[in-house]
Amino acid sequence: MTAASETPLPTASELFARGSADDLASSHVSAIVVEADNALTALRKRAAELRAAALDPAFASDAVATASAEAAAIDLEGDRMENCAMRLRDRAKALAAEEADAPRWDKYNRAKATREAAATALVEAYPTLAEQLAVLLRNAREADILVGHANADLPGGAQKLDWTHPLSSGDSRFGRVSLPACDASDREHWSPNAGW
Repeated sequence: MTAASETPLPTASELFARGSADDLASSHVSAIVVEADNALTALRKRAAELRAAALDPAFASDAVATASAEAAAIDLEGDRMENCAMRLRDRAKALAAEEADAPRWDKYNRAKATREAAATALVEAYPTLAEQLAVLLRNAREADILVGHANADLPGGAQKLDWTHPLSSGDSRFGRVSLPACDASDREHWSPNAGW
């Protein structure tokens, strides 16, 4: 009862295998979903035609039995095709989400690697730099104490001496200066800005 000229349809198994292959883009899977949807429509149409033909009382009983069996087989393949389309549609959505996330992951991983490198360099270099800066500030503070004493009792005709630097007194226009401690074992929680 099936016309010999009908174009053979892909099976659900064939389409699912194609749509489940590795390294497919979401657009490729979506195209296979369209094939599955089209095949499903054709299968449902064929099954309906066979059932309608089987209702013809002019058909012999053996022809009716054949048509009924063929319609049942096509219905089953239609159900499988519908399931195939549903599962491949879900895969296409998942792949599209992964594709959208790919540049975000690249940016995230670059930022993470850059942060790790900067944090490592800072943790390694900061203790020495902080110690040097502390010595400089202490020396400047001691110098400013001497400047204060000298300015309080200037010799005749002498101009007041300038302070070494606002930071030497622990104050600046940015606020008080407090050097944070740096413990390499606590690098996950330490920030060089914490004490400023």
